[in-house]
Amino acid sequence: MRHYGFSAFTDIIFGGDNDNKLKKKDIIEKCIRVGEIGDCSRVLMIGDSDNDAIGAKLLGIDFLGVTYGFGFRTKEEIYDHGAVYAADTVDEIWNFIKKGIEYES
Repeated sequence: MRHYGFSAFTDIIFGGDNDNKLKKKDIIEKCIRVGEIGDCSRVLMIGDSDNDAIGAKLLGIDFLGVTYGFGFRTKEEIYDHGAVYAADTVDEIWNFIKKGIEYES
C-alpha cells in the first residue's frame, strides 16, 4: 500500500498476517481500535468480497461492496450479503459517502 502511494490518504494500514491467522473481522477490529473510533455507527467497511461483508456483519458495521476487485461481480451479489450500498466505480462510492455527510450536516 505504501509502495503505490495509498499511505498519503490514511494513517492506518493493516492487512493479513503471514500465517493467515487473522480473519477479516480481526483486521477491521484492529483498524477501529488503533483509529480510536468510539462510535462504530460511523464506520463503513468497503470491500470486494464476501469475507469483507462477513467481517463487517460480525462487527455490526455497515458494508459497501464493489464489483471491481477479486470477489463480487454484480450489485445483486453484494446486496445478497447485506450491503447498505453497491458500487461499480469509485465515483459511486464517493457520491454515497457525500450523501451521508450531507444528511448528517
